[in-house]
Amino acid sequence: MRYVVKVREYDLELTMYPSFTSVLYERTEPYTWYRAYGYGRGAAIKQRGNEVTIDLPPEVSTDVIDTWLGLWFHPKDYLHEVSKALRPIIEYIADTYSVVRIPYEFTERWRIFIAVFLSRRTDYHTNVEQWCRTMFREVEKPTDLENYNFTKIKGSYQLRQLSEVYSKYLREVYGREEKMSDFYQVKKLVLTLKWVGPKTANAYILFTRPETRATPCDTHYQRFIQKLQLFKNYKLPDKKLCLSYTCDNCPQASTCLEAQSRKQLGRLSGWVQTIAYVHDSLYCSKNRCRECPINKLCTQPHNTEKLRERKYP
Repeated sequence: MRYVVKVREYDLELTMYPSFTSVLYERTEPYTWYRAYGYGRGAAIKQRGNEVTIDLPPEVSTDVIDTWLGLWFHPKDYLHEVSKALRPIIEYIADTYSVVRIPYEFTERWRIFIAVFLSRRTDYHTNVEQWCRTMFREVEKPTDLENYNFTKIKGSYQLRQLSEVYSKYLREVYGREEKMSDFYQVKKLVLTLKWVGPKTANAYILFTRPETRATPCDTHYQRFIQKLQLFKNYKLPDKKLCLSYTCDNCPQASTCLEAQSRKQLGRLSGWVQTIAYVHDSLYCSKNRCRECPINKLCTQPHNTEKLRERKYP
């Protein structure tokens, strides 16, 4: 069945680019994505101007459209939650990047866990997408991977560690979290897994639930906030403290980047971190300051010559 959705301030490419849900799709051409794995396999999504066309298999409910596309969330709806000190900066960012949304996938969360776990210290688009698609072509259910030889794909330490962790994830997280709605309850459960820290736990939650306060404090986010001077003299979240406290009662909350981001940005915290990934990838890491759409906010610009026109990374 074909559905056409009118959209405002929306870009399918920029929404999919930072999203871990992209491992469920094949990008067949610009602004055209084919759902290749999991629930709804065979769906096709295409954006042309302010219209998004979605072809859904007959068994798939239209309820998925907003969550798959991220249309359930518009950043400008939550600007009032931002602290007064940071609101002018975040408003400017929202005016620039409101086209970027946050899709999430609860049904296929085991696939999202794999993508998030594998993304540590490696290139997501070069390596992780390829690794995930290799295994997803061979399996249908989460239990199909319990005895899977992950290292046959590649001998990376991420895949070796996944082989150690995945069975415990299925036994102790995947089933138990299904009825959990509290952010901290889910976060603490995910953090019981070996090799999983606050950044990984937050990324998993951000892309499997409508929980945009979840904030993965990765290097992109750290560079972004330093350039914009959003937070100063911060510490990164500590796994031991995250397992024992919530951000509200943590003794490190006043200096913790995650706690301060959640407090001062509200439900835009995870979205701003997502923008940091997009912006750092498109501009900062390439020294494209002359083309930067938010360079008036930057406190650490580079004097560089104009580089090539922006292309989809």
